[in-house]
Amino acid sequence: MAPRMSAAVGGGAEASTLAPPPPPSGPSQLNPPSRVVHFRNVSPRFVTEADLRALCGVHGPVEIVVLVRDTKQALVQFATLENAQAFVTSHLGEGLSVECA
Repeated sequence: MAPRMSAAVGGGAEASTLAPPPPPSGPSQLNPPSRVVHFRNVSPRFVTEADLRALCGVHGPVEIVVLVRDTKQALVQFATLENAQAFVTSHLGEGLSVECA
C-alpha cells in the first residue's frame, strides 16, 4: 500500500491523501486474473451453452455462460477465481483458445 501523506490546508487544518499507485509493472497487472474465462473461435454450429457448462463444470460451479454466436466467442463465469484458473491450467496445450478474461 502507498504511504499516507499529509499536507497543511488553510487555517492549520490537515488533509490526508494517498499517493497515486505505481504504474503496472507487467502484463499480469494490466489484466489481473478473473473468474471469467474467454473462449475464441467457438463454432456456433457445433458448440452449445450446455456443452460449455459440461466442459467447464468439471472444475467447479459455473455461474454464467454467454455464447456470442456472431463473433464466435463465449464467456464462462466460474464461482471462484481458483475454479477458473484450474480450468485454464488444465486445458493449456490442448488446442483450446481460452484465457481468464
